[in-house]
Amino acid sequence: MSALPVNFRIASVDDAAALGEFMTRNFVASYGHTASPENIAAAVAGNYGESAQQRQLVAEHHLALVAESGRELVAHALLNLSGLPSSGEIQAPAIEVARFYVDRRYHGRGVAQATMAEVRRMAWQRGAASLWLSVAQTAAQAIRFYEKEGFRISGELIYLLGDDPKDDWLMVCDLAG
Repeated sequence: MSALPVNFRIASVDDAAALGEFMTRNFVASYGHTASPENIAAAVAGNYGESAQQRQLVAEHHLALVAESGRELVAHALLNLSGLPSSGEIQAPAIEVARFYVDRRYHGRGVAQATMAEVRRMAWQRGAASLWLSVAQTAAQAIRFYEKEGFRISGELIYLLGDDPKDDWLMVCDLAG
Protein backbone atom coordinates (compact mmCIF):
# COMPACT_ATOMS: atom_id res chain seq x y z
CA MET A 1 0.00 0.00 0.00
CA SER A 2 1.41 3.41 -0.90
CA ALA A 3 2.06 6.17 1.62
CA LEU A 4 -0.93 8.35 2.31
CA PRO A 5 -0.28 12.02 1.50
CA VAL A 6 -0.90 14.17 4.58
CA ASN A 7 -0.87 17.85 5.40
CA PHE A 8 0.06 19.17 8.82
CA ARG A 9 -1.20 22.17 10.72
CA ILE A 10 -1.38 23.48 14.26
CA ALA A 11 -4.80 22.83 15.77
CA SER A 12 -6.96 25.64 17.12
CA VAL A 13 -9.78 25.64 19.65
CA ASP A 14 -12.15 25.29 16.68
CA ASP A 15 -10.79 21.74 16.32
CA ALA A 16 -11.83 20.67 19.85
CA ALA A 17 -14.95 18.75 18.83
CA ALA A 18 -13.26 16.86 15.99
CA LEU A 19 -10.18 16.15 18.10
CA GLY A 20 -12.35 15.04 21.02
CA GLU A 21 -14.15 12.53 18.81
CA PHE A 22 -10.89 11.38 17.20
CA MET A 23 -9.04 11.00 20.49
CA THR A 24 -11.93 9.28 22.28
CA ARG A 25 -12.42 6.78 19.46
CA ASN A 26 -8.74 5.95 19.13
CA PHE A 27 -8.01 5.91 22.88
CA VAL A 28 -10.91 3.54 23.55
CA ALA A 29 -9.87 1.31 20.63
CA SER A 30 -6.31 1.14 21.99
CA TYR A 31 -6.88 1.00 25.73
CA GLY A 32 -10.59 0.41 26.37
CA HIS A 33 -9.92 -3.21 27.32
CA THR A 34 -7.28 -2.32 29.93
CA ALA A 35 -9.46 -0.81 32.66
CA SER A 36 -13.00 -0.67 34.02
CA PRO A 37 -15.64 1.26 32.05
CA GLU A 38 -15.67 3.85 34.86
CA ASN A 39 -11.91 4.42 34.60
CA ILE A 40 -12.05 4.61 30.81
CA ALA A 41 -14.86 7.19 31.08
CA ALA A 42 -12.81 9.18 33.61
CA ALA A 43 -9.77 9.13 31.31
CA VAL A 44 -11.85 10.28 28.35
CA ALA A 45 -13.39 13.11 30.38
CA GLY A 46 -10.07 14.21 31.82
CA ASN A 47 -7.74 13.77 28.85
CA TYR A 48 -9.38 12.89 25.55
CA GLY A 49 -12.91 14.19 25.08
CA GLU A 50 -13.99 17.54 23.64
CA SER A 51 -13.75 19.52 26.90
CA ALA A 52 -10.27 18.08 27.54
CA GLN A 53 -9.25 19.10 24.02
CA GLN A 54 -10.54 22.63 24.61
CA ARG A 55 -8.37 22.90 27.74
CA GLN A 56 -5.32 21.49 25.98
CA LEU A 57 -5.69 23.65 22.89
CA VAL A 58 -5.58 26.90 24.88
CA ALA A 59 -2.77 25.88 27.26
CA GLU A 60 0.32 28.01 26.60
CA HIS A 61 2.69 25.10 27.11
CA HIS A 62 0.90 22.81 24.63
CA LEU A 63 1.27 22.63 20.87
CA ALA A 64 -1.29 20.45 19.09
CA LEU A 65 -0.44 19.08 15.66
CA VAL A 66 -3.02 17.53 13.36
CA ALA A 67 -2.39 15.53 10.22
CA GLU A 68 -5.08 15.52 7.57
CA SER A 69 -5.60 13.68 4.34
CA GLY A 70 -8.03 15.69 2.31
CA ARG A 71 -10.54 16.85 4.90
CA GLU A 72 -10.11 13.85 7.20
CA LEU A 73 -8.17 13.93 10.46
CA VAL A 74 -5.75 10.99 10.34
CA ALA A 75 -3.29 11.71 13.17
CA HIS A 76 -2.75 13.94 16.18
CA ALA A 77 0.28 14.75 18.32
CA LEU A 78 0.22 16.92 21.40
CA LEU A 79 3.53 18.41 22.48
CA ASN A 80 4.07 19.55 26.05
CA LEU A 81 6.70 22.26 25.87
CA SER A 82 7.34 22.38 29.63
CA GLY A 83 8.37 19.92 32.26
CA LEU A 84 10.43 16.78 32.52
CA PRO A 85 9.50 13.34 33.83
CA SER A 86 10.33 12.38 37.40
CA SER A 87 12.88 9.76 36.34
CA GLY A 88 15.13 8.76 33.45
CA GLU A 89 18.05 10.35 31.65
CA ILE A 90 16.96 13.06 29.25
CA GLN A 91 19.05 15.61 27.43
CA ALA A 92 17.57 19.05 28.12
CA PRO A 93 15.92 21.05 26.79
CA ALA A 94 13.33 18.37 26.12
CA ILE A 95 9.77 18.31 24.80
CA GLU A 96 7.22 15.70 25.79
CA VAL A 97 5.18 13.95 23.12
CA ALA A 98 2.12 13.89 25.38
CA ARG A 99 -0.18 12.36 22.74
CA PHE A 100 0.63 10.53 19.52
CA TYR A 101 -2.28 8.82 17.80
CA VAL A 102 -2.82 7.67 14.25
CA ASP A 103 -6.35 6.65 13.33
CA ARG A 104 -6.42 2.86 13.20
CA ARG A 105 -7.82 2.98 9.65
CA TYR A 106 -4.53 4.55 8.52
CA HIS A 107 -2.02 2.26 10.22
CA GLY A 108 0.53 0.93 7.76
CA ARG A 109 0.15 3.91 5.39
CA GLY A 110 3.22 5.93 6.47
CA VAL A 111 1.13 8.40 8.49
CA ALA A 112 2.89 7.64 11.79
CA GLN A 113 6.35 8.08 10.30
CA ALA A 114 5.40 11.34 8.56
CA THR A 115 3.77 12.66 11.74
CA MET A 116 6.81 11.80 13.87
CA ALA A 117 9.06 13.53 11.32
CA GLU A 118 6.91 16.65 11.68
CA VAL A 119 7.04 16.37 15.49
CA ARG A 120 10.85 16.20 15.31
CA ARG A 121 10.98 19.21 13.01
CA MET A 122 8.74 21.26 15.30
CA ALA A 123 10.73 20.27 18.40
CA TRP A 124 14.04 21.05 16.71
CA GLN A 125 12.73 24.48 15.64
CA ARG A 126 11.85 25.18 19.28
CA GLY A 127 15.38 24.34 20.42
CA ALA A 128 14.73 20.90 21.91
CA ALA A 129 17.67 18.54 22.29
CA SER A 130 15.42 15.55 22.88
CA LEU A 131 11.86 14.20 22.90
CA TRP A 132 10.32 12.02 25.58
CA LEU A 133 7.09 10.12 25.98
CA SER A 134 5.27 7.66 28.16
CA VAL A 135 3.93 4.45 26.60
CA ALA A 136 2.07 1.52 28.13
CA GLN A 137 4.42 -1.38 28.76
CA THR A 138 1.78 -3.63 27.19
CA ALA A 139 1.58 -1.60 23.94
CA ALA A 140 4.01 -3.74 21.93
CA GLN A 141 3.14 -2.23 18.54
CA ALA A 142 3.63 1.33 19.79
CA ILE A 143 6.91 0.43 21.51
CA ARG A 144 8.24 -1.15 18.29
CA PHE A 145 7.26 1.96 16.33
CA TYR A 146 8.97 4.31 18.79
CA GLU A 147 12.12 2.17 18.81
CA LYS A 148 12.23 2.28 14.99
CA GLU A 149 11.92 6.07 15.29
CA GLY A 150 15.01 6.24 17.51
CA PHE A 151 13.42 6.23 20.97
CA ARG A 152 14.91 4.08 23.72
CA ILE A 153 13.54 2.98 27.06
CA SER A 154 15.01 5.21 29.74
CA GLY A 155 12.92 4.39 32.81
CA GLU A 156 9.50 3.58 34.15
CA LEU A 157 6.52 5.83 34.86
CA ILE A 158 3.06 5.30 36.29
CA TYR A 159 0.05 6.48 34.27
CA LEU A 160 -3.23 6.86 36.11
CA LEU A 161 -6.06 5.58 33.95
CA GLY A 162 -8.89 6.99 36.02
CA ASP A 163 -7.85 5.74 39.46
CA ASP A 164 -6.10 2.63 38.09
CA PRO A 165 -2.27 2.92 38.03
CA LYS A 166 -0.66 1.47 34.89
CA ASP A 167 3.01 0.71 34.24
CA ASP A 168 4.47 2.78 31.41
CA TRP A 169 7.90 3.00 29.85
CA LEU A 170 9.62 6.35 29.66
CA MET A 171 11.08 6.51 26.16
CA VAL A 172 13.58 9.15 25.03
CA CYS A 173 14.90 10.21 21.63
CA ASP A 174 17.89 12.53 21.20
CA LEU A 175 17.43 15.01 18.37
CA ALA A 176 21.06 16.02 17.90
CA GLY A 177 23.05 14.26 15.23
